[in-house]
Amino acid sequence: MQPGDAVLFDFRALHGAGGNVARQRRRAFSTRWLGDDVRYVERPGRTSPPFPGHDMRAGQRLREDWFPVLWPPDTRTGADAS
Repeated sequence: MQPGDAVLFDFRALHGAGGNVARQRRRAFSTRWLGDDVRYVERPGRTSPPFPGHDMRAGQRLREDWFPVLWPPDTRTGADAS
């Protein structure tokens, strides 16, 4: 990869990077993308990142104030506007 490149992984893929041997600091930006059918599920253990005090219950849609909708569906046709 070259500086400024981006790479995306399916969360189920094992991935990583070697140690940074360059003199310039390496920066990363991580996002998590979810489908509009995602519901909250209670699981044991910590989450990454942690979401303390979310007050969601099993089966609820995720809170849009914590997980904003970035590309809303096209309400004219009921399909995604692509």
